[in-house]
Amino acid sequence: MAQKWIRSARSGIFIPVTEMTPVKKATMTTYGDIAKQAEAIQQLFTKYERPLSEELTALCKAATILSEKWEAKKTAELPPSILWAALSLNRVANAVLRLDGHSRAEEIIGKLSDGDISMMDHERTIARDMFWEVEFWHFMLRVGLTAELVDPPDIIWDKDGQKTAIACKRIYSERHIQNVLSQAVHQIEAAGGFGIAAFQLEDARIPKKSTLNNVSQDEASQILQGINLEFLHEHERHFLKYFTKDRLSAALVATSCFAVIENLFVNTQWTVWTHPNLSKEHKQRVLELHTALIKGTSDAK
Repeated sequence: MAQKWIRSARSGIFIPVTEMTPVKKATMTTYGDIAKQAEAIQQLFTKYERPLSEELTALCKAATILSEKWEAKKTAELPPSILWAALSLNRVANAVLRLDGHSRAEEIIGKLSDGDISMMDHERTIARDMFWEVEFWHFMLRVGLTAELVDPPDIIWDKDGQKTAIACKRIYSERHIQNVLSQAVHQIEAAGGFGIAAFQLEDARIPKKSTLNNVSQDEASQILQGINLEFLHEHERHFLKYFTKDRLSAALVATSCFAVIENLFVNTQWTVWTHPNLSKEHKQRVLELHTALIKGTSDAK
């Protein structure tokens, strides 16, 4: 895993770029495990008296079908959509099951059942917006950070009594990205302390029902990192005005996509972006987050 910092020629913004291993690959062992996750999701929604959406029910059903066909050695009979749906369920379950026992579980689980949540479509729904918050929160916990789901902003990260507000934005269209960023900054400032705007780009930058095929793991990672960097470069002027006033500590960009290497799995790449002229305290905060992301993806090997 190679780490480097890229300086933007236009603004001097430093981007710490890390070639990270796919976060989700290590979380799935067998198709039987995904079927068990489907059962656990159904039990979780029942426990908090929230109905499964039609879309989430379909993902659970696909996970069960895939497991049964695998056991019968008949997976060749299945259309690719079943595998895609099962892996979408795996991704959802890895994060959502962590909500059990959370003080806001009933509210959040209700939102997660409001519309489509899979990776196959890109329609904006409450479920998809909520899932990005839960997924990022889950990943922060998994890498050892102390974080809580709070509305607003979306996540509060606490380190040594210092709080960082994280506003999570799922991007569906880039026509008014300055408005989305402005909303994120207002959420951050309302919470006080340091601030990070976290964007998930898959709905805006990954074509519907697409996969990265015939590529190595490193090549898949480079493609997704390239998508992240292109997004940051194209919208740099909007971020810069918040960095220069210390109103934003960093921007985090993530892109997820199906990738076919030896098997089909979900590849997620993260890019953290900041400015060299930020205060020492802001820089330290960004470095701590970046270090945790590196460690977390390294541990997922």
